[in-house]
Amino acid sequence: MSNEHQRGVEVKPLEWDGIHAKSIIGEYSIGAIGGEWKALMNDRQIASGLSLTHDGAKLDAKAAAQAHYDATILSALTPSPLPQVVRLLRSLEAIAEDFIPDRDEDAPLALQEMRDAIRAVIAATEALDNG
Repeated sequence: MSNEHQRGVEVKPLEWDGIHAKSIIGEYSIGAIGGEWKALMNDRQIASGLSLTHDGAKLDAKAAAQAHYDATILSALTPSPLPQVVRLLRSLEAIAEDFIPDRDEDAPLALQEMRDAIRAVIAATEALDNG
């Protein structure tokens, strides 16, 4: 999943309302007594630990909940095939340009149109891949 993160895919942070955060996969909550903390999802404990302070415990519990949420969401994603498609189209474009130079008026119109269509598909695919 690191490739997607490098390409700009991020999980939206949980929005906390006190000790609760609703998400598309369930409700997270945290608890802290002194430096002891726990993070729960749908009332099931997903993490626990010990921090130096009560405030630190709350922050650590929220960080654990966010890490759980991030991992769950990212595990459901798959890489986009668009970069592979662009590479294949660029190969096609290179082959077309070997046979049809830009300024070859003698090249059949159908071949020139094919080259131009390949370029248009590359541009459209790159625009989709860039968001």
